[in-house]
Amino acid sequence: MKALTGSTPVYVMAALVLGIGANAQGAPHTSHTVFGGTLHASGPRGVYADIQFEPHRLIAHVHEAHVCVLHAHLVHGDPHVSRYTIEPPRGGRFCDELVDGEIVIRPRSPNEVIAEFRSARMDWSGRFHRHR
Repeated sequence: MKALTGSTPVYVMAALVLGIGANAQGAPHTSHTVFGGTLHASGPRGVYADIQFEPHRLIAHVHEAHVCVLHAHLVHGDPHVSRYTIEPPRGGRFCDELVDGEIVIRPRSPNEVIAEFRSARMDWSGRFHRHR
């Protein structure tokens, strides 16, 4: 077995944060990792959202005043950044503006990620913390 290196904790952290470790993929009753935070565009007002990480996909629940749900599948993942392509949204003007967009996740720690919701029509980002 290869000895642990200085970069190993980053890989371990990314697997924990994104919920894509071997145990998460194989367990039928795995609790999914959920993070909550506020997305901001330009200005102080934001919109609260929850991001639920599952193996190879995520589900973002956008709360008041822009209620909608986004499903996205993983297209690229590494310890520093993961990119998810947004699937066609199911209602809600906020989510409709993200058609053909992506969600970019940058892990900061096992309990914190930066999320960017991007499309040709909008660009929102925020800091999200693991629900306890």
